[in-house]
Amino acid sequence: MTLPPIKHRSLGHSRTEFTVTIAEEKRSQAEAAALAKLGEKMNVPGFRPGKIPSEVVREKAGDASILDATLDLLLPTIVTDLLTEHKLIPVVPPKVAVTSREPLTITVLIAEKPDVKLKHADRIKAEKSEVTVAEKDIDDFLVKMLKPMGITEVTEEIAKEKLGMPSVEVLRKNVREALEHDAKDKEQRRREKVLLDSLEAAVQAEIADELLEHEERLLLEELGQSLKRAEMSFEGWLKQSSLTPETFKQDLRKKATRRWKLRLGMEQLIEELSINIPDPEVDQRMQAMLNSVPPEQYSEAKERMADPETRMSLKWQMTMEKLMETLLAR
Repeated sequence: MTLPPIKHRSLGHSRTEFTVTIAEEKRSQAEAAALAKLGEKMNVPGFRPGKIPSEVVREKAGDASILDATLDLLLPTIVTDLLTEHKLIPVVPPKVAVTSREPLTITVLIAEKPDVKLKHADRIKAEKSEVTVAEKDIDDFLVKMLKPMGITEVTEEIAKEKLGMPSVEVLRKNVREALEHDAKDKEQRRREKVLLDSLEAAVQAEIADELLEHEERLLLEELGQSLKRAEMSFEGWLKQSSLTPETFKQDLRKKATRRWKLRLGMEQLIEELSINIPDPEVDQRMQAMLNSVPPEQYSEAKERMADPETRMSLKWQMTMEKLMETLLAR
């Protein structure tokens, strides 16, 4: 498709806005196709679906719906051609607005990945603390565990008859291992949070409002799904969270900004540290995942694994795991 007359300007923050005026012939062709498509979904007495005259469809659908349907047909080609001709790579869906109906004129705002710098990247690390479990920790755990049973002292007899342990020594050994495992998990989570906080602080990038607004919409979708599962209203959740609509909006922008900073920072670190997961490793992980699937679900799981997007998502997950492993080893 040859692009219609366009103007473009840089808006800063890695954004480019195009103004596109669509030729009347192109508009008419797309509108006729849009009317036909809308007519296929209509039920009008006296007419079979798909056989409704365009003037009837126009009256029933209304100008706004017709314009939306027309743009739905025009935009994919227009946007693709803009991206190709100007060598742009958007990181969120382009933002489109109609500025004139006669002639049909639209603006297409394309936001690309912003330039990213990491300040003191070598300081993105988390010191490791030694994990220890003292005898008193074991004593405290046993007291808390046995108190509901009315037991105040662990004897060999109680260890065997009440707790199913061969001896007090084995019981204390098992408790120590469990406490050490929990402590190591807690220490791992602490270090990961320190890493992410330091990475967010290190990222220097001008993040466009369009990127933040897109992330906010994703966060709202996630919240909506969570509230639906919990059978809770948004108003009830706000009250439970001690938030007002205004503080919620501020918190949403803060979370969106953090997400973008972490994403951009991670991508930058992956590039700087030359982290790459070879395809054989991805294949091995996928096969391990398939091996853990019950036989009756194997065929369906294998089909999902064959989806290129599934593979891409898994490779990204493995890349992130490798990045965190690299940073934690500093």
